[in-house]
Amino acid sequence: MYTVVYLYVPHPRISQFSEEVLKQLVPYFDKVMPKEAGLDVREIEVSPRLDDVDDESDLLQDLEALCDKLSDNCSSLLPSELVEKGKRMAEVYIYIYCVENTLRLFIEMVANEAYGESYMDCLKGNKTIKSRIEERKKQESINTWKSVRGDSDLFYVDLKDLGKLIQNNWDIFKDFFPNQMWVSSKIDELGECRNNVAHNSYVDEHERDVIRTNYHSILRQLRGSWGT
Repeated sequence: MYTVVYLYVPHPRISQFSEEVLKQLVPYFDKVMPKEAGLDVREIEVSPRLDDVDDESDLLQDLEALCDKLSDNCSSLLPSELVEKGKRMAEVYIYIYCVENTLRLFIEMVANEAYGESYMDCLKGNKTIKSRIEERKKQESINTWKSVRGDSDLFYVDLKDLGKLIQNNWDIFKDFFPNQMWVSSKIDELGECRNNVAHNSYVDEHERDVIRTNYHSILRQLRGSWGT
């Protein structure tokens, strides 16, 4: 059997990991993988590192290197207008990816501190969400070709449901936000935009402004609350 190694690196360094570089790294990672594990490293994938996101940087600049990797053959099949829209949508995806996973880690940290490792059983208003989590885990076990979402059940929860978890358990989250409406409205707006991204619908300039604004607001608020 074979496995894939995932590297999480700072955004500005992603462009350094070309396809050629990744191919050269494969033999080294394959040596590190113990042979008794029965897995051969065949591929390496690179993703942005979540804890290294700088909300003052322009993520679009970091995407330029990725977009330049499009082969001439592939890009020539698409009108230039669609290629430009694709670049803008890639920027939107990274904003949503970062804020969504930051919220997951935040909820896990606060809930774990309040209830311990079995916090998912203690969170209020969680019955429907838990049912959805179990269904997704079941589908994932059937579709074994898919990558596992993560060790935490929160990685099986949608963005809007993350907002509901915060709302339904306001007693443990209230110290981190100005008020309940402040955080729920921002997550709901991001959720609407996320649905468009998930269905490959184009997100216009107004919606991108909403995503950027809410992204920066939530991250600044959490940083201030954590004292970092």
